[in-house]
Amino acid sequence: LASIRRSSVLQLAGRMVPQEGPASGCAALCLDIAESLQKLGVVDLDDTERELLEFSALLHNCGISIAHSAHHKHSHYIIKNSEMLLGFTEREINVIAAIARYHRKAMPSKKHEAYECLNKADRKLVKLLAGMLRIAIGLGRGEAGRVHHVEADKQGQEILFYIRPKNKDEIDLSLELHGAQLRKELLELALKRSIEFRIPE
Repeated sequence: LASIRRSSVLQLAGRMVPQEGPASGCAALCLDIAESLQKLGVVDLDDTERELLEFSALLHNCGISIAHSAHHKHSHYIIKNSEMLLGFTEREINVIAAIARYHRKAMPSKKHEAYECLNKADRKLVKLLAGMLRIAIGLGRGEAGRVHHVEADKQGQEILFYIRPKNKDEIDLSLELHGAQLRKELLELALKRSIEFRIPE
């Protein structure tokens, strides 16, 4: 079943998402963020929840195939209505679609059907995973693949993310850090902690 789920996501992404490379890089950064927070004991995600995060990252831009304007809403529609996604429950499809819906622009709100239809636990999960996705998108703002790895540490109630470049000689990740900084609010709300970003010396 796991292979059917993954292959169906990759098939839909291959058909609907422009430039697969950035999407797969974004998914890898999402999993990095999730793993680093898990090691700190800040989150407790199971394998299925990490999988939903990865699949959301792979599909979040599929709405661009309809139009760039409001493409997060188009992504939600495509994921909710696609017959290509196999092996998922209706609940899982709703979660993936909602994460894609909230990868940009508005914060989750009960005024939105995408969020209102979820139960309380899934609303909390969507906030958390969409928050991780937003930061991963921000870290991918510069040239593709310049951010190699993300590690997290705690300093009181603050989370510090250490951003490691792929090229050790790459010292200017200012665009990536700025992108992540602009997109950190949702994850801060989900974790109830402030977040900062650093490049290790």
